[in-house]
Amino acid sequence: MSSSPLPTHCVCLTMAIEADLAQHASGLTLPAPIDKSKTSQLADLVAADLTSLLGDISDFGCLVAGAIYEQPQLLTPDYAVFNALKTMYHKAQTGDDTSRPFQPGLMALGASGGQFPETALNPEPNTSAGPMLLIPILLIGEDPEALAELSCRAEEILINQGQVRPETAIALIELFGINPLHARYMTLHDLCAMLSMQLTHIGLPELWSLLDAQLLTGDSVMIESPVGNRFQSTPDGVNLTYLGFDDWANINDCDTDELISGYARYIRIQRQVVTAMKAHHIPFRLLQLTADLIERLDSADDWSSVLPELEGFFVCERPIDGPAVGQLDLTEQSSVELGTIAYTVQWREEDGTVNRLEHYYPLRARGLQQILDHLKALYQDDLVCNFPGGLCIDTEQRRLISA
Repeated sequence: MSSSPLPTHCVCLTMAIEADLAQHASGLTLPAPIDKSKTSQLADLVAADLTSLLGDISDFGCLVAGAIYEQPQLLTPDYAVFNALKTMYHKAQTGDDTSRPFQPGLMALGASGGQFPETALNPEPNTSAGPMLLIPILLIGEDPEALAELSCRAEEILINQGQVRPETAIALIELFGINPLHARYMTLHDLCAMLSMQLTHIGLPELWSLLDAQLLTGDSVMIESPVGNRFQSTPDGVNLTYLGFDDWANINDCDTDELISGYARYIRIQRQVVTAMKAHHIPFRLLQLTADLIERLDSADDWSSVLPELEGFFVCERPIDGPAVGQLDLTEQSSVELGTIAYTVQWREEDGTVNRLEHYYPLRARGLQQILDHLKALYQDDLVCNFPGGLCIDTEQRRLISA
């Protein structure tokens, strides 16, 4: 990336709210954006908080949005929320006359009927929210030196002393119905550092490496997890490779008793990365990797130029490509933690000889139903599924088999 997508002449801050989930027994959902009157109350409190923490900010514009967001919507490659906030501030300041000089001041951006005039500012609808909620705040100025000094003060002070005042915490309950355990101001760097620690703590440092490249550094990087997930960050998005069990088992040098747990971990990381890419609005391509293609990765600047893209809802792999004759067996390959991982279809003779073996892997949310619809259309009433409650593998051949 040649330049930062963050808005220029601005310091981007957030109020980070850790909600008390115990006070929301039925689950926490994002509250609706508040109107101009309520946002004005919030903005006055935020300005007073920031003045007490950072000193006089009257030479800067201060814009407070009357909405609460989840972390991924604020941390996107184009930083759409913060850029939209800057656009709204300048529209309010200058109208149609772009020659009017910059005027510092406090601006409360409230919603009308639960909606903002800039669609990028509308919180994404969700059925449930996590405990970390964010209110975006923008400090705007024209003097680069003054902005740089303000940014340095924010980085030095807020990480250790950024707690909101008690009256601001009380207002969060009154305005949004959110019961905060803690609420504090954070810079975007603080927010990213916290996300990095969280992902590393839960065993997903590879995901943070991708987010770091896409959101902050713009670097082109290749990342491999301990269980063989392979990801590549490029200037126009992320390449995610996908391995079926058979190829994964023959590429990764693990003991046979680690095959099941290792592949389950591989799929878990794969699914979590895909979910994160969608949440952060990072474009990605899912690429099919096989054992005979893996050597191409080292020499390719963009893996999508050497690997086929998986664009459907599922992928079918056929390790034994013989005639579809004999007894038909269908097996659900699954994990207690992950649910269905694949469906295996096998045709075999009475003596046990396998004529044909197919594995169907879901790639997207509707993939499982698409697989079942596809198989029912092919085999109709002949289809009876076995549910062994795990992965069925041939440890000698290191491949999935039917139950």
